Amino acid sequence: MGIFVVQFFYRYAVMTESKYLKSLNDWRAVFWFLFPSVYGTFYGLMVYLFLSQTEEANEMVRDSILNDFDLNIDDVVFLGTFFYRKNGIDLNYKSIFGISIMWGMVTISSLLIVYFGWFCYRAIEKPVSESSIFCKLQKQLFYALLAETLIPVVLLHVPVSVLFLFTIYELNVLTISRIFSITVALFPAIDPLPTMFIIQNYRDVIFKYLRIKTNLAQTWHIRSNIITAINILCSRKKCWNQIRQG
Repeated sequence: MGIFVVQFFYRYAVMTESKYLKSLNDWRAVFWFLFPSVYGTFYGLMVYLFLSQTEEANEMVRDSILNDFDLNIDDVVFLGTFFYRKNGIDLNYKSIFGISIMWGMVTISSLLIVYFGWFCYRAIEKPVSESSIFCKLQKQLFYALLAETLIPVVLLHVPVSVLFLFTIYELNVLTISRIFSITVALFPAIDPLPTMFIIQNYRDVIFKYLRIKTNLAQTWHIRSNIITAINILCSRKKCWNQIRQG
């Protein structure tokens, strides 16, 4: 999410011709890359400290891992949260604190994305003096970025939120976790598609490539039919000559 914040801010800065764009040409450019790096490092540290595997967690899921997956918990490495202790009554404040930080980071990032996204949308809808080609390209870039942001929200953040919600009420999430595994696998394949099909330059190249492939396939199909017809005619002519000679 930290990367998306930087991308939305950059898109907003381009549309509004912000003075912050000049920082990309000097040493201050390091701050553009520092934000997502610090965000990711802090997020990973938080997961390691508060959501990592513990002996208590191993004992709580040992039977379910063995029954559902036929695996020994000692052979499994996992990250997760348990809102209750093993007795099912006492709260696990360590996990609750970790999840609170995680949701806080995601919430702040989402609010920043909405903030810069809204002003960016207002900027691209305003009449400007730039050429229509420039405005059209900026709109395509904005909508592609918006789609690329919604894809991880739908495929990653929403399923994870549902998993955490079920965990709070101690409900079985085996089926949902399997669906989440599928959405995680789909994410890398689907995420580049908005850029490929929303931005016209990329879209034209793809369609041109597909048309070439289609034309080649049709050409080879016609050629194959012609060769087949010639072989049939040759075979019939050969048989006719043999009959005449006989």
